[in-house]
Amino acid sequence: MKTENLNENLNVFARQAMNAVFVVVAMLAFAVFAQAQNPRTYVSTTGTDAGNCNNPANPCRLIGYALSVVDARGDVVILDSGYYRPFQVNKSVTVAAAPGVYAQIQITEEGGTAIQVAAGARDYVVLRGLAVHSPGGDAGQIGISFNTGGSLHVENCTINGFTLSGIASSGAELFVKDTTIRNSGYSVHVVSGNGSVTRAVLENCRIENGIHGIHANSNARVTAKNTTAAGNSGAGFLASLPVNGGIPAEMNLENCVSSNNAIGISANVNTTIRVSNSTITGNTTGLTHNGTLLSRYNNTVEGNTFNGNFSGFFAAK
Repeated sequence: MKTENLNENLNVFARQAMNAVFVVVAMLAFAVFAQAQNPRTYVSTTGTDAGNCNNPANPCRLIGYALSVVDARGDVVILDSGYYRPFQVNKSVTVAAAPGVYAQIQITEEGGTAIQVAAGARDYVVLRGLAVHSPGGDAGQIGISFNTGGSLHVENCTINGFTLSGIASSGAELFVKDTTIRNSGYSVHVVSGNGSVTRAVLENCRIENGIHGIHANSNARVTAKNTTAAGNSGAGFLASLPVNGGIPAEMNLENCVSSNNAIGISANVNTTIRVSNSTITGNTTGLTHNGTLLSRYNNTVEGNTFNGNFSGFFAAK
C-alpha cells in the first residue's frame, strides 16, 4: 500500500515537474521571441549605434544602423533636426521624420546616391518628411534610386541639387505625393531596362529648375495629377523613344501646369501622352510631338512663344 502511494506521489510529482518545465521553456521562448521583435527604431543626431535603438531615450545615430536592427515592415523614426548620412533599404520599412523635424539626408561622396532602394519583389518602402540634398557640383548624382521592389512611396519630401536625377525609378511601382524636386537633371526619371513595365504616379508635386521635369522612358507608365513643372531647361513633361526595343512609354496628365520651360510637353516617336484639364503657358515651345499627344478638349495652351498643337483628341469615357 505504501509502495502504491509512493508511486502515485512520484507520478504526480513527475507530472507537476514536467508542467513546470514546460511553463519555464514556454516563458523563455516567449522572452527570446519578444526580444527578437523590434518593430520601431529611433534615430537622433545625439544617438549611438549600439543595441536595438527601440527606445526614444536610446536612439541610433545612423539611419543605416537603425534599418539593420528594425524588423521588416517596421518603422525608423528620426527624432530631431539635423544632418544624416545616406542609406540603403533592402526590405519593407518606413523611414519618417517626426512631425516638425527637418531631417536632411546629406550626400558627401562625389557621384553618390543619397537613398538607394533595392528590396524584394513584394516589399514596400515609405520615405516620409525627408530633405534629400546635394551641396552642388558633382557631389550627388541621384537623390533616390529605386532599383528593385514592389513599391516605393515618397511623401512630403524635398529633393534638391542632383546632377542626374532627383528620383530614378526602375522598380515596379513608384508613388510620389506632396513632394518638391528642384535643381536636378531629370527630376523624375522612370525607365525599366528588363522588359517589365514600371509605373509611377505623382500627385500634388512641384518639379522646378531641372533639365527635364517628369521623364517616361522605356516600359514606363506615368500618371501625374495636380502637378506643376516649371523653370526646366528642357521639357516639363517628356516621353522618350524606347531604347533597346523596349515598350513605348505612356504618360497621362490631369490638372497639371507646365510653365516657363523650354518645352511644355513633348511626346517623342512611338510614345503617347494624354492631357486633360491642364495649362501649358509661358514656355518657349508649348507642345511638340513626333509621337501621339492627345487632348481631352479641355486644356489651355496660351502665352508660349510658339504654342504648338496636339496630334489628336480623345473624349471622356
